[in-house]
Amino acid sequence: MLLCHDGKIMLVRQETGEKQAVVDVGPIARGVHNVWTDAVMVVSQRGHVRCIRPKNAPPLTLIDFRPPAVANPSPEGSDTDAGSENE
Repeated sequence: MLLCHDGKIMLVRQETGEKQAVVDVGPIARGVHNVWTDAVMVVSQRGHVRCIRPKNAPPLTLIDFRPPAVANPSPEGSDTDAGSENE
């Protein structure tokens, strides 16, 4: 699912990227699609928040909306290959 610039939602086949349909969810004030899940969050002009997901999608939990963990980069100025420059 992708949120289009005109506020409509495009259903896309995940395996192929093929567009399946475009759905008008009504007037929205704001919207964002979650890059870690298939959820699209929309807010109406009256402030109603809706989470739109594909039919039969498994339930989401709070952890599903958090970015995936990444390894911490080494701090600035630290040299993990100490001594390699002096050889």
